[in-house]
Amino acid sequence: MFAKLKKGAECGHPDINSILTMINDPNSSILQVISTPYVVNSINQFNAKISQYFFDKIGELLDISIANKEFSDDLCVKNARGILLNLSINFPAQFSESEVFLSWIKDALSEDFLYLIPNTFDKSQKNQISEKQNLSCFIHKKASFSEAERSKIYSKIVLISRLFFSLGNSQNYTVLANLADDRAIFARFCSFLWCGACAESLLQLSADDSYAVSLFFEEVSSVSALVALAMGQSPPPLCRTNKNSSEKDLDSNKSQTLTNNELNNQVDKEEDINKVEIHREDINREDINREDINREDINREEISREDINKDENEYCDEKETIKENVEKVNEEEETKNTNNKGDFDLTEKEIKIAIENSVLVRQRSLLVLRNHVGSADFESSVFSDILNCLDKVFELCIDQTLDYRINEAAFSLILRLLILSSNMNDEDDDEDNEEYEGSIYSDDKLIHNKKQNNTSENSAGGGFYSGGFYQNSLYSTNSTEYQNNTDLKEKKNDFKNHIFDFLQNNFQKICEFVKNTDIFNSSTECAIDLIISFLKQSQKIQIEDFFLKMIEKLTKMFFDNKNHTMFHLCYKKLITLLYKNYLSEVITTLEMKNKILTAKKEPTPNFKGFIFYLAELEESNNKDEFDTNMEWKNFIETEFKQYKKLISSEYGGEKPENSDYMLSTDSDDNGIIHNNNNLSINNKILTK
Repeated sequence: MFAKLKKGAECGHPDINSILTMINDPNSSILQVISTPYVVNSINQFNAKISQYFFDKIGELLDISIANKEFSDDLCVKNARGILLNLSINFPAQFSESEVFLSWIKDALSEDFLYLIPNTFDKSQKNQISEKQNLSCFIHKKASFSEAERSKIYSKIVLISRLFFSLGNSQNYTVLANLADDRAIFARFCSFLWCGACAESLLQLSADDSYAVSLFFEEVSSVSALVALAMGQSPPPLCRTNKNSSEKDLDSNKSQTLTNNELNNQVDKEEDINKVEIHREDINREDINREDINREDINREEISREDINKDENEYCDEKETIKENVEKVNEEEETKNTNNKGDFDLTEKEIKIAIENSVLVRQRSLLVLRNHVGSADFESSVFSDILNCLDKVFELCIDQTLDYRINEAAFSLILRLLILSSNMNDEDDDEDNEEYEGSIYSDDKLIHNKKQNNTSENSAGGGFYSGGFYQNSLYSTNSTEYQNNTDLKEKKNDFKNHIFDFLQNNFQKICEFVKNTDIFNSSTECAIDLIISFLKQSQKIQIEDFFLKMIEKLTKMFFDNKNHTMFHLCYKKLITLLYKNYLSEVITTLEMKNKILTAKKEPTPNFKGFIFYLAELEESNNKDEFDTNMEWKNFIETEFKQYKKLISSEYGGEKPENSDYMLSTDSDDNGIIHNNNNLSINNKILTK
């Protein structure tokens, strides 16, 4: 779709003079201007007047671009969206500084309706979604929005996502800093990760290794915000732009993340307390005023005691009336709250959508964090922040009451951290193996300059080895760099040790997660990959009973599920590692020979290759010269050797000769194979 739009836009040239004429005409509306053919292509640095005109109309363009559906056939809506995107691409700094744009974002992200609030849930609750008393666990509030209004809000989120990506893709921190002023904006925007456009923007930006983009994620405290969303906590609320100061202060006091039930109860209690306190203040104020009046009357005039008693009686009556009014108001509020419980009478479809969106927000929050960790520089605070939240992330890994996609995303994040720590160690080893010259003169240009001018510099008496000022200053600079590199290396080692120790302490929990999983899915696969990566980095780990039970469970699943190729591949990686490194402790307990002999009797086409692969591993590691299993020996001498011979033989007859005729064929491969060398390589691949 984007390719077609881009191609069409390139073919169209706007009538600049016609657009300028309409802009200068005070009677022309913005709808008339944006209805001009190819007006979107007029937004560039060469048409400053046109661009400035649309900058002044950003608020109107935003309103026009929000149709009741994401894809609109209306020309004005399309052009309004295109103009906004072109402004954000060509003038990112000015666009991000627009107060109209920033206030519009804050107002749009403060919308609170059915599908926006992530909520904590587990499988037991998911199985009881038909019960009304459990619905409040999923939905904070069902606002009275029609389908058209919901579609309109969804269009806002899509537009914000596109603009957010355009501004972030500029890789200009000045631009991104304007979006980082209010951290709550970022947290609220992340809560829309159930929306595909929002997820696409954040996932791509988080994978950007630009310093400006990484610094943006760091300054908005992205780690804490994303982990909070992954834990199922609601994002902090935003103040609408049209609220007064007292309402904004009230919202700011509620910025702490609470579960939906706690938030509802707290809001109700605060409203009741505030009303009672207001009435109490009124009563106290009336008490004080009346006392002052009474004192003044006594001092100024001689009022009879009867009049005073009369006033006191009237005051008491009035006070009782106020108390009755307070009680009446409280009763009305309780009745209103009781009636509002019907707001949770949601349809089955709405509940399923809310649950699915909650899962997507939690899963994608972890994926965004994983991308950010993979692209950030190690000196960034993201690594220290993620270590502080590592326990929370691990809870999401092993909590089998959660949706498996959340488990998978959490495991993938920890796996990424383990891989990064391993790569850091490899980089340090490479640096230690560098030559002495390269380690001191870190600047490539300086090294090159030194090699070429060494003779002339020494003859002049002021070279690198003359003991002059230049040498001393260079040595001082490189000493500082050496110290910085040493500190950085220590930090990397601390990070690596922290990750390794953390996994070692929780290795049993990971194995038990795999063992307790009856259905193999992506979360189980990711957990097994984490186990494999950890075992590869371990010098020698002591095999415990929990590890043996996990292997036995996986082995049973392997032979019971003969058509599950993804599980077979995953098991193959793990069992290969065990055969190479932990043979004596693990393999002997599996009785693999008997299992292979039983499975080969009824092999499926997809499973046969795995059976013979295990047989090859077992035979290559068979050190028992006095093995009395005659059935196994017969299998190796007949079926296994025949299978190996068949696999190693060539297929398809004789290899075709390389000829010009083959290169000039009209087949689909024409244009891909360009020379004889490539053809020979391809033939080798195809025939073996």
